[in-house]
Amino acid sequence: MPDALDHELYLAELAHELEKLSLTASQREEMVQEVATMLSDGTPIQSLGSASDLAQALESEIDAALPENPELSFDFSGLFSSDARERLWNPEDPRIFVPRVMGAGFDINAGALAVRLGLLHPDDLDAEVVAAIPTWLSTALLAVPAGLAAANALTVVGTLRSGKRLARNVALSGRITPSTSRFGAIPTVALPAAVAGWVIGARGGKRDGIIRAALGISINGAVLGSSLISLLATNGRVKPWVAIASGLLPLATQPIVLVGAARLGRARVARPQKGA
Repeated sequence: MPDALDHELYLAELAHELEKLSLTASQREEMVQEVATMLSDGTPIQSLGSASDLAQALESEIDAALPENPELSFDFSGLFSSDARERLWNPEDPRIFVPRVMGAGFDINAGALAVRLGLLHPDDLDAEVVAAIPTWLSTALLAVPAGLAAANALTVVGTLRSGKRLARNVALSGRITPSTSRFGAIPTVALPAAVAGWVIGARGGKRDGIIRAALGISINGAVLGSSLISLLATNGRVKPWVAIASGLLPLATQPIVLVGAARLGRARVARPQKGA
């Protein structure tokens, strides 16, 4: 009995120390469970050191497991795994930059960004809040990438009919490097169509559907922006602010959609309590 009581006190102190660190709730719970298993298997408490030192050591192990150069690693798990996509909208994870779910480099964790800006709390995006997000909103968001794909196709057709070439590259100065072949229009139209199909066709709950929609809006918005630049170009140039906006706006839409949906769900959950 004394050993069991000592174990409980040690685990409670460890859980308290872990709360002070930049760890998610699931990470803290997993660590405490692992230590509880070690104690039940006969590991002496003295061999683990103080709860504070052990908490620091466990956090260091997680940091060491993270890739030093995430930009060099390719990851396409976001195409198939809703768990991978969830890291794009996870306020419990304190990391703002997370390994990219589709490609190389890093993505922005909109949940962590919102927490840093004071727009959300780490525990705001629970099942109740997600369920409170209006169904009409999640359904409408799923349809937006298809609308952007259709607008992109019309823009590409208009560009080619005007005798212009699609932009292969756009400098910040506004100078356009045109494509050397009209066949470049095929992937420019096919990619947004494929993204729209993936957004609508992939299976998942409301939370994952909103994440897929935000990804689709960002990708298809970027392609549409490039196509619009091709259409609006004059003598191989566009205004610099147009080139900058075409790159930044699609990046901004993803966190705006995710944070906005979370705040709307939270407001709908809190509304009855306010009235009471």
